[in-house]
Amino acid sequence: MAFYTHISGKTLIIAPFPPRQYAAAQQAAELVHALDSAGLEVKTLSSVIPTYSEQFLHYCPKKRFEPHVKQIIGENHLLCVIFPQALGFENIQQDRWKHRRIEEFRRLKFLALIAFRKPKTVIVYPTGFSPLARMACFAIAIAARVLRPNSVRLVNKKHRGVRLAEKILGCKIAPPNSALIEKTVFRLANKTESIRLTPAWLRNAISSLPADTDLKSDLQVLQSVVMRLAKKSMPFQDVSSNFSDGDITDDISDLAQQIPISRFMEHLNFKSRKNRRFNLATTDERIGYLHWYMIQGPAKNQHPLPLNASVFKAFRNDCKNRADLEKVAALRQPDTKDVILPAYFLSLLHCYPQKYGNQNLDQNIGRIAFAFQVIVAHARFNTNIDFIGDSLASYFSAPVGGIKGNLTRFELLACILAHAPTKTRKCLEAPWQSAGLSAWFSRLGQHGYPLLAAFSSAPPLPPRLRFL
Repeated sequence: MAFYTHISGKTLIIAPFPPRQYAAAQQAAELVHALDSAGLEVKTLSSVIPTYSEQFLHYCPKKRFEPHVKQIIGENHLLCVIFPQALGFENIQQDRWKHRRIEEFRRLKFLALIAFRKPKTVIVYPTGFSPLARMACFAIAIAARVLRPNSVRLVNKKHRGVRLAEKILGCKIAPPNSALIEKTVFRLANKTESIRLTPAWLRNAISSLPADTDLKSDLQVLQSVVMRLAKKSMPFQDVSSNFSDGDITDDISDLAQQIPISRFMEHLNFKSRKNRRFNLATTDERIGYLHWYMIQGPAKNQHPLPLNASVFKAFRNDCKNRADLEKVAALRQPDTKDVILPAYFLSLLHCYPQKYGNQNLDQNIGRIAFAFQVIVAHARFNTNIDFIGDSLASYFSAPVGGIKGNLTRFELLACILAHAPTKTRKCLEAPWQSAGLSAWFSRLGQHGYPLLAAFSSAPPLPPRLRFL
């Protein structure tokens, strides 16, 4: 207990914070509220989106990471409590193996600097991410505990939150009210005006609805879909300020070729480094580039991508040809009133299992979640939604609960999974009715993600002048 005595200065809590649904987030918030209520100067930091902390740590690029870490280490914190879940290993979005390892190393380096440089450090036992990352975090914690026995403590999940606050303060603490906890977290993070929508807010809003209504039933299905996709990052989570929404020509460059390639695709290929260019004179390379453009192109470009109908048709046909028909048939297309997945969606799942992961398509919730992923993956293409089929189009375009004036189902899913900003807490009481969320989603369709405009509940905006 001597370790926790005479703690009266600045305290840094590094953790995910509510309204995320992690157990660590809730327990970290309890700790923050208890220490703040006792008069300690508490600072909060996180590196997972959405951030409900005073500071947010970026691991990429290096020139942004290193100065911020130097500043954090240099600050005079008498006690630092770190929940390794706040390191955000699951948020790494790098495609290349080398770049992923670099970001993982930076997270581990930050943990090591906190453990070995701060006067007193409490490391909560790491849980909730990959075994390899968990072992690396645990190894750093054990090394710090052995080399700095008087300055480092490693606590398990039974002793975090209120129980850890009791150790630090040296007195019993009554379980705090959840509303007061959230108020404290937002105040310390200066988030009193701008709040981001998360799955936890949806869960709270649903719990206040009367039972046995079509609205609540529909929302519970959408909540289940959200929980399946909660750990996946949405491409429009952070929209670049450099986005362009200008029109780009998508004429086919050589009509005699069997595999169509548009003039814009040729330009994009020519703009790449020489060692990464595709030789479009050969059929195999043209097919390979076609797949690169459809699968990786959206993530590599900061503007909407033109999609010629012939190009899209060629890609869909090639995916269907690559898919094993027996395996596709084994996915059990439903004969019920549940949503129906087009053959193109099923062929994508077979051709790109790493991109779409393991999918349980036997249940309607699994089919909705998978369909949402596919549509989001196509969101940056300038095309219509005919390729998703009537079943999915009618489901996602319908208002939540079938009530006119509500957000569409696709809108609500996108707003929650992308952590859309809201200006007031009142919007969170019934997010499916929020005009602010509808306006935010509508802007996505106008800036960078043209496919999403088809699912917007807001009236379409007049076309703006474009300069070519």
